[in-house]
Amino acid sequence: MDKLNAYLRLFRWPNLLLIVLTQTLLRYAVIHPGLSGKGLTHTGFFMLVMASVCVAAAGYAINDYYDIRIDRINKPGKMVLGNKLDRQDALLPFFFLNALALGLSAWISLNISYWPLFFMFLVFVFAGWIYSLRYKGIFLAGNVLVALLSGFVPLVVWQAEMQAALAIAPVQPPSAGLAWEITLACALFAAMTSLLRELIKDMEDIKGDARAGCRTIPVSLGMHFSSRLALVWTSLLIAGVGYAQWLLAGKGMWVMPAYLLLAVQSVFIYLFLALAGLFPAAGPGRLQRAVKLAMAAGILSIGLLFYYF
Repeated sequence: MDKLNAYLRLFRWPNLLLIVLTQTLLRYAVIHPGLSGKGLTHTGFFMLVMASVCVAAAGYAINDYYDIRIDRINKPGKMVLGNKLDRQDALLPFFFLNALALGLSAWISLNISYWPLFFMFLVFVFAGWIYSLRYKGIFLAGNVLVALLSGFVPLVVWQAEMQAALAIAPVQPPSAGLAWEITLACALFAAMTSLLRELIKDMEDIKGDARAGCRTIPVSLGMHFSSRLALVWTSLLIAGVGYAQWLLAGKGMWVMPAYLLLAVQSVFIYLFLALAGLFPAAGPGRLQRAVKLAMAAGILSIGLLFYYF
């Protein structure tokens, strides 16, 4: 049981749960109704979610494999590899989970006659590995790559569902346009919040990153600059969510703007004030948890859209 718990921690099971929630809520509340029920079968969608989860879990495993020296400095008491598991224990899951993801994506691609989907997952697998091996320590590159991968979590569902729907009926209903706009908004939200979280995480990990020679933004430009940049980025998120609230209110979807104000904007406003110095006790660790809370709240808001399709 201890080893199972260690693997669950290695795979960042709460993050995997967020992936499952994002793709499931988006599919059943937005995309599937928007495409008039056409698209992947339930089995095909389950395999798509499993493939996404496998790629993410493999990426977390290989990241800890390469980061073991940094983690000994930044979080010695929270390490899984080198503590609960041997370092080599990350390699077999990395290869197995990636192979399983590629197999599942190949099966889906074969069934919907759309092989670019398989190559998308091939890129995801390669990106997860190259990030941990090289780009994590390159100025801004690692942050941007993680943000892009986060943004593709909702987009890959749209791509697979749309291609499956087109195979059934070449002409899609008008509601498909709204479904695409919502999917794109979810992708932008995921990418932008991930970028903010990565920046704050780098602020928390500055000591180990500096020792390892990583050229993260806090290491290269300092904590003060990083804090100001996070403040600006939080402002953009507040403005972006506010614009989405305005659009939703214009369509008569009043429940959504109210929910976003209470569950998402309130957290971003707290982050803004904390980064501005009004809450001195709020260190990077607490701020990072606040970003995760905003991400989770944003994901749950997707479920409310079911009542508008």
